[in-house]
Amino acid sequence: YPRRKVDSTGLVVFVRDTSGSIDDKLTAQFTALIAQCCGDLNCEALVMDCDTIIHAEYRLAPGEEAPLHAKGGGGTSFLAPFARVAELVEAGESVAGLVYLTDLCGDEPDTVDISTLWLSTTDSVARTGHTVHVDL
Repeated sequence: YPRRKVDSTGLVVFVRDTSGSIDDKLTAQFTALIAQCCGDLNCEALVMDCDTIIHAEYRLAPGEEAPLHAKGGGGTSFLAPFARVAELVEAGESVAGLVYLTDLCGDEPDTVDISTLWLSTTDSVARTGHTVHVDL
């Protein structure tokens, strides 16, 4: 008999930029985008709150939402989440890709080893991955 087969997306890593240039309203909009994406993909997600370091990680099952309040508030460096994803892959985690929600004002990695989508609230374009501008 024919049957519907659903391919597993794997773990999608979302990073909320929690630097000082990101306010609570924008963080809530980032969280809503993450929830919508997870709902559309029916995927497991790992949400990280990061300014210069990762302040929190939330592993979410399909349908769960990340907390609205994000931790951080300092400067900006995009490097720590990419190092964390490398650790996850090294540990055998099936990571589908990384989605970074940010204003793209910070230190970017020179290269990345994971499919990366930058959702930027500014007109800036990342040196790596793909950049999509979002009006929030």
